[in-house]
Amino acid sequence: MAEFFSTNQSKTVLTKFKHKIDGLVPADDFEKQRNNLIRLVVGSMENKPDQWDELCEINIQWIGDQFISRLAHEEKELTKEKLDNICSMCFRFLFELYLSMKNDLAMDFEAARRFVFYNVDSFEHNAKVQIEYAIREMPINIFKAIANSNAIESLKNFNAVSAKAEKLKDDWNTDLAKREAKVDSLKESLSKYENAFNFVGLYQGFDELSTEKKNERDGILFWLRICRF
Repeated sequence: MAEFFSTNQSKTVLTKFKHKIDGLVPADDFEKQRNNLIRLVVGSMENKPDQWDELCEINIQWIGDQFISRLAHEEKELTKEKLDNICSMCFRFLFELYLSMKNDLAMDFEAARRFVFYNVDSFEHNAKVQIEYAIREMPINIFKAIANSNAIESLKNFNAVSAKAEKLKDDWNTDLAKREAKVDSLKESLSKYENAFNFVGLYQGFDELSTEKKNERDGILFWLRICRF
């Protein structure tokens, strides 16, 4: 995740523009809610930049520099058209945030999102075009950008490597099973040989004992014969 809203430059621009919005006097309820949306989004970007960096990567790539530049260089009067355009850009980031989050938006963000949905026709032409794009086409374009990103390609490569590793594992298990069968067969053969060797040793032991006893018997008989004479 690359830093964008987290940079000192972005934070400074966001803080200054938020103060500028705070000093505006809206002409009607639409402008009041529009300004509240801008203040809400800009303030959140200032206070939680990591969240916006993580969840709005696509629009950061598409309009990030343009957005910060516009906030930084709106030194003159903020007309309705300028504020509508800034609001439309804020809405694009907000809508991507909404699409990227596992959970629902907080109530104030959800209210801001719905405000734009229900008041599209109240925005100036360029801003209206951006809002309609964000609602109708941007989700598909975001999905397309993600589907063709390096991250997805890496995931595809990972899946291929994983499948190859799984095959190697299966081959290894098969080979291991064969080796274990050979070892068991060899073990059984050795056990038979051991029993045979044990029998041979036992036979040899009895044979030696028998020879020894015969020798003892012959010795005793020899001395008995001598004693008789």
